[in-house]
Amino acid sequence: MAAERQARPPPMGGAGLGNGAPMVGEAGVLGNQAGAGPGLLPGMWTCGGRRRRRVLGAVLLVLLAAVVVRRYYPCLPVVSEACGDDVVQRLNLTDLVPMRLRGRILGLQAKDSQFFLEQRPFRILGGSVHYFRVPREYWKDRLIKMKACGLNTLTTYVPWNLHEEVRGTFDFSGNLDLQYVSGDPNIMENKLIKIQILRCENLFLAVLTCHLWDSHAVWCLTFLFLLFRAFIKIAEEVGLWVILRPGPYICSEWDLGGLPSWLLQDPEMQLRTTYRGFTEAVDNYFDHLMPQVVPLQYKYGGPIIAVQVENEYGSYAQDPSYMTYIKMALLSRKIVELLMTSDNHEGLASGIVEGALATLNFQKLDPAILVFLNTGQFLCFDHKQYSMPKMVMEYWTGWFDSWGELHHVFDADGMVQTVGKVLKMGASINLYMFHGGTNFGFLNGAQHFQEYKPTITSYDYDAVLTESGDYTSKFFKLRQLFTEMLGNYMYAGEASLPPLSAGWCHPFMSEHPVNMENVPVNDGNGQAFGYTLYETVIPGGGTLYSHDHVRDRAQVFVNTQYIGHLDYNTQQLAIPNGQIAKLGGAAIYELHVAHRALKRTVSAAMSSLEVNSSVFLASIWLVLYCDLQGYRQLRLIVENCGRVNYGEHLNDQRKGLIGDISLNKTSLRNFKIYSLDMKPSFMESLRGFTPWSAVPDSAVGPAFFRGTLQVQHLPQDTFLKLEGWEKGVVFVNGQNLGRYWKIGPQETLYLPGTWLQEGYNEIVIFEERAAGRIIQSTDLPFLGKIQYVS
Repeated sequence: MAAERQARPPPMGGAGLGNGAPMVGEAGVLGNQAGAGPGLLPGMWTCGGRRRRRVLGAVLLVLLAAVVVRRYYPCLPVVSEACGDDVVQRLNLTDLVPMRLRGRILGLQAKDSQFFLEQRPFRILGGSVHYFRVPREYWKDRLIKMKACGLNTLTTYVPWNLHEEVRGTFDFSGNLDLQYVSGDPNIMENKLIKIQILRCENLFLAVLTCHLWDSHAVWCLTFLFLLFRAFIKIAEEVGLWVILRPGPYICSEWDLGGLPSWLLQDPEMQLRTTYRGFTEAVDNYFDHLMPQVVPLQYKYGGPIIAVQVENEYGSYAQDPSYMTYIKMALLSRKIVELLMTSDNHEGLASGIVEGALATLNFQKLDPAILVFLNTGQFLCFDHKQYSMPKMVMEYWTGWFDSWGELHHVFDADGMVQTVGKVLKMGASINLYMFHGGTNFGFLNGAQHFQEYKPTITSYDYDAVLTESGDYTSKFFKLRQLFTEMLGNYMYAGEASLPPLSAGWCHPFMSEHPVNMENVPVNDGNGQAFGYTLYETVIPGGGTLYSHDHVRDRAQVFVNTQYIGHLDYNTQQLAIPNGQIAKLGGAAIYELHVAHRALKRTVSAAMSSLEVNSSVFLASIWLVLYCDLQGYRQLRLIVENCGRVNYGEHLNDQRKGLIGDISLNKTSLRNFKIYSLDMKPSFMESLRGFTPWSAVPDSAVGPAFFRGTLQVQHLPQDTFLKLEGWEKGVVFVNGQNLGRYWKIGPQETLYLPGTWLQEGYNEIVIFEERAAGRIIQSTDLPFLGKIQYVS
């Protein structure tokens, strides 16, 4: 072989290769011969080219070394310079963005008192935006504004009760819409198809499982769908990293902290523990959610750099094994990025779990928090965390509001001053909230310590952006602070709005009251939100006792006459003796929608809009009249005002009538129960419900009002003010804008322009008691008299 491989010099001039030409030449690979055969490169590979090759190789090695050093071993990208009496750390993070960073190996690491991303010092400057509180069409607008403010990381929760509203069914709909997917018509045809779509809320990839039945077999097909405008993908495109907070509990002033209400069908349920009924449900949820999260992780090329284990468990801490269970539930499903926990300072020591970085939540820098941020030391705190980087997972930029209280605001200068102090101590920070959004529908949470307080519809939070996504003074003050920290590196993009491109439910009979979660609707999953109507027959008057079994607020009627309401504070009512008259009469009630001079009006042509004479009131009593001789119908419309999302009452969040009520000393029996959940199918049924009844001039509820408004130009955001209305819910084109209540503080409802359309738009209002005469559209929100957070 050695003799065969020996090269023989070709003839002078190199016109060709002789029989003894090297095999490498025959193979078409350039050898070290002085000449070159036909088709081989001349010049550089001729005699004397050896030096050129060496020079070129040296140049290539230098360039490669420069790339490697810049990528993996850069000069320290943190320098300090004087700024007044303080020292400001200037961070060079210009190329640490998802779309630019390649060669991902190590991911986000916590060591030596700081974060590293691919061995480069990294500071998390985060902001919270919840996709479920923002119309999908506005996601990019809000995230671009986040980047423009100087932040580099998005944090978001994942609400289980939206992803699995029905047990075992994972669904995309509405703001979680799944785009069109095609299947094999030969497989799909003539089969009974049950579609279960993972409602992973736009986490870029989703799984659709189709169970196909025929007389012989069951097939299970799995399709992967690419959601190009999905929330996590948009964050990546904008240049934001992501910290995912998948729960299963999220708090967030969200109904039951994001846990699905059907869990409470189990009378022994122990939420947020290793109780078997809870862990089985969590495992099933994670089995569907985590496969969608895995490919979005940093080490797989995605933007997710960290995942949070549960949420604020130290303030609950009912089961010492629970946090380890959740951690292992994540790790066993291929979560490979940095794990974190999140607690306020009272719960920090009880909320940690080995293998996860502890982070802190607060608003004011009290001495204990300063000690933690400076040294990592905390009373009864894990000493292993002392040398770890410090992070504030939730720095509260404002606060939420409860019905009947004042609107909370937090001083912008004080907020920015605290953010600056945190950064100067070398800690990372996440602004909760950067943009709050809206608790659309019935999904608001509640607090229940000394008394029950449901959260309002608006989640404006006095955040960096307003409820409708407008800038505030906090935005510009923070931007100035981050400019000082980041030098000239700020996002150059503009934040702008992207272009817009069955009948009434049947009642069921029950001898005893049944709580909302166990009402036999929704494929056996119970009723999650809305109202439940309870009817029974009573022989006469007396005193009605609730025994504190009303959750949360009940309007009480005898026949159709309003008697009063029951709630946590009012637990008995006098029921009059004698004849109770029924309501009657008929009249057309005009509903006017007035517009002031607007900056962001729905349409300038709407200023003279009013509902025409075809607008009627549909009274709920149309299906509920009682004609029994000598007896009277007792009716209670019970509203779920929102499940507690924080504290020790999570296991007690069943709604409706949760036990017996009595007249005098007799417990009432034989109820007819209606589910008034006001879901899209329920509201759709109203359109075909005929006739819509006319009402007297003095309109009283409970009742539905229907009207239309005409938009002649491109719709834009606005706010609806229902002056003169008492309490209820507003729907526009089937979208539930949320609750209104005259006790305040909130007086306007946010109406996204993306939910309007050119031409006719339908407005439906469910008013519980006293209807107003007009609806006003205003340029700015009015969230009530303010109270500064102290």
